Amino acid sequence: MSNDIFKVKKSGLLTTIQDRGRVGYQQYGIVVAGAMDTFSMNISNFLVGNKGDEAVLEVTVMGPKLEVLGDAVIAICGGNLSPMVNGEKVSMWKSFEVNAGDKLEFGQPVEGARAYISVAGGFDIPVVMGSKSTYLKAGLGGFEGRALEKGDVLKGAGKVDGKSGRALHYDEIPSYEKEMEIRVVMGPHLHAFTDEAVETFLSSTYEVTPKSDRMGFRVTGPQLRACNVCGHYLRGNSARRYSSTSKR
Repeated sequence: MSNDIFKVKKSGLLTTIQDRGRVGYQQYGIVVAGAMDTFSMNISNFLVGNKGDEAVLEVTVMGPKLEVLGDAVIAICGGNLSPMVNGEKVSMWKSFEVNAGDKLEFGQPVEGARAYISVAGGFDIPVVMGSKSTYLKAGLGGFEGRALEKGDVLKGAGKVDGKSGRALHYDEIPSYEKEMEIRVVMGPHLHAFTDEAVETFLSSTYEVTPKSDRMGFRVTGPQLRACNVCGHYLRGNSARRYSSTSKR
């Protein structure tokens, strides 16, 4: 039997239900969606005794204010968005108990952009195409296919004895720095680019722009030389056509 867990008092910038995503439907135009930070999502679930792929709340930059409607065990992982219960700071990467009447909210973002709130037993959310995750552009999955709004009530999947007091070892907690080196996997179209373009791409700094979503990131950065095959001249997230005789 499901039970009320949270009532949304303030929605925050963007708070959605997410899990590992919807796999196997891309050929029909349905993106995977799912949590942007699957590591934090998995750990938050493990800390409260859930399976790693259970749905959680994904909080973006400015967190929501939630009224606790029923006793529960929760964990908050991911970016440090200054979580508080009843005005007191709470530990991240550690499961703890909340009680009916408590107020869970977030303060000033300190590090990272997204945090994940898990609840022991999971959220009572319909499974759509094998997933509870929210795909906003299609209004699919999650809580009525949308981000949370003031007045929404989230239900737990059932009364569960959660695992309170579990914590991730501090050596394993990731650092959410504004600049980082990332791993690049070369794709099947590598041959289409000049050696110089590849070297420039691998040795340069690129910035993720606001025009990014769960389908992909748009970036800005150093200009790349012409593509060997299609004849495009690439600069960050834009491209212009040039002829083989044009001056560069």
